[in-house]
Amino acid sequence: WYAGLTRDRYALTPELEGKLAQLTAGAASRLDTLRAVHRWVAQDIRYVSIALGIGGYQPRPPAEVFTTASGDCKDKATLFVALARRLGFEAYPMLVSARGEADRDLPSIRQFNHAIAAVRLDGDWVFVDLTADLVPLGEVPPAAEGEFGLIVRDDGTAEEVTVPFTDAGDNLYHMIIEGSVDAGGRFDGTITRRVSGMMQYELRSHFARSFAERERREMAHSMASAVFDNASGDSLEIFDGRALQAEPRIRLHATAERVLKPAAQGRIFMLPLPNYASFDLIAQLEREEERRFPFDAASVIGPREMVSEVRLRLPEGWKAELPDPVRAESAYGVYESRYEQSGRDLLVCRRIRGTREVLPPEQGKTELIDWLRRIGDDD
Repeated sequence: WYAGLTRDRYALTPELEGKLAQLTAGAASRLDTLRAVHRWVAQDIRYVSIALGIGGYQPRPPAEVFTTASGDCKDKATLFVALARRLGFEAYPMLVSARGEADRDLPSIRQFNHAIAAVRLDGDWVFVDLTADLVPLGEVPPAAEGEFGLIVRDDGTAEEVTVPFTDAGDNLYHMIIEGSVDAGGRFDGTITRRVSGMMQYELRSHFARSFAERERREMAHSMASAVFDNASGDSLEIFDGRALQAEPRIRLHATAERVLKPAAQGRIFMLPLPNYASFDLIAQLEREEERRFPFDAASVIGPREMVSEVRLRLPEGWKAELPDPVRAESAYGVYESRYEQSGRDLLVCRRIRGTREVLPPEQGKTELIDWLRRIGDDD
């Protein structure tokens, strides 16, 4: 039925042919031509959804979407498919549920209330949500992962697919604090944050506009003081959140007075890193009566990896008293810390990676408490 509604909706007018030539003029490769089309449809064609009669199901012709520079999900997907085909790619519309309600065993048209696109790259399907303007080509919004969908071919046949999950290591948050500390306890160095996968969208959204120099100075100061008390930041390096091939990364220069606190013997360096100890949660789980429902590991840490590092050059002759490293592995994920000194260079690293496991009630409770206790050893 849907194939019948879209059968005549992939023709390109001379105006669209001209626009396609303009979009791809500077592309260095065939893949870059597709990236250029994706960016234009996702970002420059406004998402507007007005469902009236058959218009709630049938996409408008690409020429009309181009003329109005606006369209709903199926309009944008159809325009992208038409342009991708003109570039020689195999591409089709794909029906999914925006709320994850499509039932593989008993699907119905009402369940499929969202349209994306499927394009074949290197023999594999790549799924493209044209309403997600900050999602790079080859990725999908986190809510779409694991969802059931139908790739609709022109002859009316369909291919049942499940949008794949990304690996936890692809959803990365990585912070590096690197610099030196002098005998007076003053830090001078850099703070770098980079993200990928599902961890990138908040940062992309924040930097999806330009900033005045005053705003950049204020951001640098705020980011520095979030790491060290009373720190100052400058020389902020940012990226264009709408440039989908740009690495989501920020970097700044930071200085902070007295990051070392006096102690009875020597100095204490309070680690400017996340602390994953969860003693309150352990107590809450222990008070809980008999568990009835399973544990979803994705709700604890989830399919993501967070890494925080301090790389510090110490004054000549200084030696750090280091805690023991901790490694805690369970069905919920892996946590590990490193504390090392080589010459004057101190390295401290905390890394945690979650999973998507589902555990039975009692096993899940026991294993979670045990895992949190072992992570708490690094407090």
